[in-house]
Amino acid sequence: MRKGISYLFVLFIVSTILFLIVTNVFKTYTPTVAYLLSMIVSHLILEKNEWVIDPIIKGLKWGLRQ
Repeated sequence: MRKGISYLFVLFIVSTILFLIVTNVFKTYTPTVAYLLSMIVSHLILEKNEWVIDPIIKGLKWGLRQ
């Protein structure tokens, strides 16, 4: 449960950042498609690099203990 929530949180942040970069660099006129593609790419990046999610899970565990 914690891993899923933290994964969703990081996926949303990374895909939004990637979306902003892509729309500003390439001046896309289809924001829905660009955001969907940035979310797919972010999912693939996070799937390969799980070290990004592990500190967030540790922080959630620490925060829930307090």
